[in-house]
Amino acid sequence: VSLKSEDKNYFIVIFHSILNEQNKINNQITSLINALAETKSNALWIYPNTDMGFNLIISKLKKMKNKNIRLISNLERSDFLKLLSQSSGVIGNSSAGIIEASMLKKPVINVGNRQNGRPQSSNIVNTNYLKKNIIKKIKFIKNNKNFLKKIKNCKNPYYKKNSSKIIYNILTSLKKNSKILKKY
Repeated sequence: VSLKSEDKNYFIVIFHSILNEQNKINNQITSLINALAETKSNALWIYPNTDMGFNLIISKLKKMKNKNIRLISNLERSDFLKLLSQSSGVIGNSSAGIIEASMLKKPVINVGNRQNGRPQSSNIVNTNYLKKNIIKKIKFIKNNKNFLKKIKNCKNPYYKKNSSKIIYNILTSLKKNSKILKKY
């Protein structure tokens, strides 16, 4: 995905279906699309993963008529990280908003229940699926200078320094057992 210099003011949107909310997908996506339209926000909307209900999301996205939203079916990880690093932030319910966005100090609007119970850093604001509340959060992360300043110091709750070394030490300290290595 190549962007022209004037396209740099955009959000990354990633919204996945939730198994026990299948009957609400249409309303959830409609609220999100309408909130982006009403705030005149540019967005690169990345297709959801293939959880049950993903096809309903893609079908709805293909039918929308919003020139400010570009659909992306998939991205290489390096391309995704580059787009994320240049974006205004993340909107949706993806773990990318929880993990990668905090590493890059990007604001996140976490919509709905999908990430409930996961540790979150200070760059994340949560909202429900109501269009008016999504709009409030978009305006908040676009305009709140104190919030944008504060997230420059946010920490990724999933980052651990020297984690590969720690994992290696744990694995090498395990007692070797021939039963573990035996193929059955």
